[in-house]
Amino acid sequence: MTNPQKPQKFLRRQPAVLIMTATITPPSDAPHLLRSDPLLRLQDYRAALQFYVSLLDRLFDRIVFVDNSCSDLTSLADAIAGVRGRVELVTFAGLDHPSHYGRAFGEFKLLDYAMANIPSLRDAEPHTTFWKITGRYRVTNLTTIIEHAPRPFALYFDLKRYPIPWFDTRLMAWTSAGYRLILQGIYEHLREDLFHSPSEEWLYKAVQPFLRIEGVVPRFTRVPRIEGIRGHDNQSYSGGWNFLKYLLRSAARRVFPPLWI
Repeated sequence: MTNPQKPQKFLRRQPAVLIMTATITPPSDAPHLLRSDPLLRLQDYRAALQFYVSLLDRLFDRIVFVDNSCSDLTSLADAIAGVRGRVELVTFAGLDHPSHYGRAFGEFKLLDYAMANIPSLRDAEPHTTFWKITGRYRVTNLTTIIEHAPRPFALYFDLKRYPIPWFDTRLMAWTSAGYRLILQGIYEHLREDLFHSPSEEWLYKAVQPFLRIEGVVPRFTRVPRIEGIRGHDNQSYSGGWNFLKYLLRSAARRVFPPLWI
């Protein structure tokens, strides 16, 4: 298994695409979701899109913004002024399942749709790296995370063991081969109404058999610095206990990397 603790120099010439996942208009009965107003969510997506557009050339060759709620994306157009040929805005009907299946079910279903149906993703060169971010969030230290990512990898993600086993789905990366091997079709198992726990806990267990495969790297060398408003409680990642957790985890990752918190 690739050692995630030995960063290698980031090779900018390797093709890289950012996938931003979005649900602008969530179902009215979506469970555990306080930030449900489509206008507020659209503002979040717009701010994040503007942030990631600023990283084009430095980190990414293109950005693909994918919404699964058939929402109007017209108001995002000016956020990509000047880079329209390199930023795709895609929306489709991806919420044709009961909302109690959970949001992870919908997001990973969205990813399957995007990887199979959007030509720039489906037909990308085999060595292209795809970085996925939950689209309302801004990872303000993403440059550092990518620069310190191991090379090569097939799937790069972040697991935590404490306080509970957890697969952080907000940010991850893969190649087409890595996606097909591990993530393709996994959404069908992410029904929170059946296992009665967060999907992140189920995913932690599901990826364990793959951790011995070369190129599957289950730990970031840096803790993502997330900015944005959490959907389930309308709390900011930038302040209070959420910011303290970021500082604690960053310190632990530097001082004692084996402690996966």
